[in-house]
Amino acid sequence: ALAALGHWPAEGLPLVLPLLAGGALGAVVGQRLAPRLSDRRLRQGFSWLLIASAMLTGVEGWKRHTALQNNAQLDALQQHRKL
Repeated sequence: ALAALGHWPAEGLPLVLPLLAGGALGAVVGQRLAPRLSDRRLRQGFSWLLIASAMLTGVEGWKRHTALQNNAQLDALQQHRKL
């Protein structure tokens, strides 16, 4: 966003702190777990993290799509009633 717009969009600011906190926490936990776990186990854990993130993103997108469709149907019904 910064490169595309030349500035940080104000509506994206509430996301910055949770992302920074999550990244910092993940780095600390990863540093402590890495010596104790095998490479395979670390890769599996990261794979599960990616799969869970993808699923959550898909569910959120589906919810937004459904909400937009419902709003469009409601708007169409209201327009029809005005006629």
